[in-house]
Amino acid sequence: MNVGNSILVDVKKLVGIAATDSSFDTDIIIHVNDAFQRLHQLGVGPSSIFTISSSQETWADFFSSTTQMPMVLSYIALYVRRAFDPPTGGTLDSLDRQIQEKEWLLNATVDPTEDEIEKMNLEPLW
Repeated sequence: MNVGNSILVDVKKLVGIAATDSSFDTDIIIHVNDAFQRLHQLGVGPSSIFTISSSQETWADFFSSTTQMPMVLSYIALYVRRAFDPPTGGTLDSLDRQIQEKEWLLNATVDPTEDEIEKMNLEPLW
């Protein structure tokens, strides 16, 4: 995935919807924005809540650095799939575990450890 790619188009592709099929765009946009809200709560992304409204917004609009891009894209795709077209049974449990793991990893990426706080010469928030 490229930072210049459309967020909506990439997510649609990952959940199995053709880029040219706009019949579910409103639903997908709502779920993508839910995922961005959750990422904001985890401390991932820009300081203000990021949303999309069409296929015009790109990953470059969200990221200041592309190091988190693969995991964020994967997280949003899982989140949207869970909300838009949830599987059943054990597959649903597996999807939920993947989402929780990515949330933990993304949060750990943006939440510095005590050693990192010391190196950056910051005062801990707790």
